[in-house]
Amino acid sequence: MRLAMLALAVLAAACDPGGFGPKPTPTDAESPPNASVVPQLDDPLANARDGGLGPTARRDGGDLDAGVVVPEPLPLTGPLGVAQVLAPGQVGVVLEAVWRHRGVAPAVSVPESRPPGIKAVAEAMDGRMRLSLSQLGGMRLDVLEPGTTLRPGSALLGRDDRYGFVLVWPPPLRYRVVPTGAMRALLGEGRVDVSPTSAGEEQPGAQGELLGLPTRAVTVETPTGQVVLELAELPDAGKGAVPLCRLLVDLVGALPTTHACQESAVPLRGTFRWSAGDERVEGLAFEVTSLTRQVDLLSEDLRLPPAGALHQTSGAPSETGQLAPAKLLAELRSAPVAPPANDKGERAEVVTAVNNSD
Repeated sequence: MRLAMLALAVLAAACDPGGFGPKPTPTDAESPPNASVVPQLDDPLANARDGGLGPTARRDGGDLDAGVVVPEPLPLTGPLGVAQVLAPGQVGVVLEAVWRHRGVAPAVSVPESRPPGIKAVAEAMDGRMRLSLSQLGGMRLDVLEPGTTLRPGSALLGRDDRYGFVLVWPPPLRYRVVPTGAMRALLGEGRVDVSPTSAGEEQPGAQGELLGLPTRAVTVETPTGQVVLELAELPDAGKGAVPLCRLLVDLVGALPTTHACQESAVPLRGTFRWSAGDERVEGLAFEVTSLTRQVDLLSEDLRLPPAGALHQTSGAPSETGQLAPAKLLAELRSAPVAPPANDKGERAEVVTAVNNSD
């Protein structure tokens, strides 16, 4: 039976098309050479640690202190060179996390609606993910449930010594470089479009506690929006905390050099607000729901590029399946709702939801 607007209202409340902020200009192209904030190299993985610095150079242009060279992370460009595999049996942490959609209008209340069913559908729309953070600097984000445009089975890989990320998806196994400034378009619209980035302003915030761990808040603000990061010190995460932090600040267009992204400082929550004229409007939130220490992270899961993966210069694994399980959708109402008497399915601008369980 065709439902009236109840189902559509509930799904509209569960979906948050503006959760990732204002839409970037569509290009679906990788970053041009002059769009990067760091030098481009033909094969960034072939020259792993010097970061383009000479033997007597320092990041800030001054003299070296006691001859110590601090390597600058290199930009990822595709196709990648010979894979670098981190040491086997790595120590790290595994996080379970979700995207929480905030500031979404509530569902329309009608006599046939069931609040428990509406709540269950809304929770099913929170994208669930698993993050593996290696003490040596690797990060892997596996998409487990829809919540962004990326479908389950896809993954994002990052390294503390590389700017940008690698998107991986099957079948067949493919990868695409996601340069700095493209994460918001990727997660929000399924396109790799590079938006302008800036250094942003950072403000320390209050102390707190999440998952039984002490946290400190840092606000990173740019013309695009702001994110409040709640960071916990986890030595087991080590350098793997850095790419996760960079992923979150990239969503507001902040440079990967953001001071908030430090070794062992793991974001347990990131709350976003987007620029809308002179105001800030609520966006989504990243929230870690559990964490586990690991002593045997698989190095193959963190290698760049993934073994046997084919390089892609366009496309992304967009989510095209169902919004929520049919069983949950059937629980949205307590009784069938008849369609409007004048609805003959002839108006192209009208979207009709069909419940095949009646």
